Amino acid sequence: MIQGGGKRMSIDGYVYVPEESKEAMTQASQGARVSLSDGKPHFIVVDHYLESIVVAQWPGKLWHVRILEPLTKAAEQAAGVAPLIAGATYTRALSVEVLDEIPIARLFGNCGEAVCAIISQAGQMQIEQVYSLAAARHPAAGATYARLWKNWLASISHVTSTEPPDDVATVSIFVGPGRPKSPVNEGFSVLYQEMISRAESVSGAAAFIEEEEDRYLEPNWSAATKALLDATMAYGAPQLCSQEDCTILTQAWRSVIGPLS
Repeated sequence: MIQGGGKRMSIDGYVYVPEESKEAMTQASQGARVSLSDGKPHFIVVDHYLESIVVAQWPGKLWHVRILEPLTKAAEQAAGVAPLIAGATYTRALSVEVLDEIPIARLFGNCGEAVCAIISQAGQMQIEQVYSLAAARHPAAGATYARLWKNWLASISHVTSTEPPDDVATVSIFVGPGRPKSPVNEGFSVLYQEMISRAESVSGAAAFIEEEEDRYLEPNWSAATKALLDATMAYGAPQLCSQEDCTILTQAWRSVIGPLS
């Protein structure tokens, strides 16, 4: 968001800060000014759109900020970073004013609270639940999930060559700068990474199949992950789903976890 009214233009944007981050923005609070006077780290990344934020670590906090001092081209060169490409959806800043904290659920769309609840469940998954979710997944869930992805893509763009194949746990597709990456934006990606982390914590190497340089979740963890992705589609993007779709996609969740409160 660009604001005028004076000689100097100001840019509002968003900063996502993982809880485990050691960067300056971990000290953010409403009304605070965060500055990088020593140049380490080199800059604060301020996204112009919520949809552009990359959630590399979970959980975290989401801040609405105003850029007070952008990183200059000379400072970019001194820091050894490449210049921003044309049409970049973020600005590098040395100083920001923290306007307010935004509910983290906003990252995942209008039904983000439901998505957050499923992500939270993934982070505390027990092995018994993994087996139960895998067994309870509806036979038509994979095809339903893929069809809704296809319908969503058709509704927001002219993309036809990146349609997800049946029964593949597609979590993110780039359809343009500042555009949602999925029906729940980063929701699928965060959920998937939480399940990967939980699988490593609960089952260790037994949760994965190694093939040369590739690593996959073993069948039970994989099916359980897909069951949670199914539920995320149904509860996080209900506008895409018919009643039958919702019933199919939430079958495993409802039978193993229960109602989504």
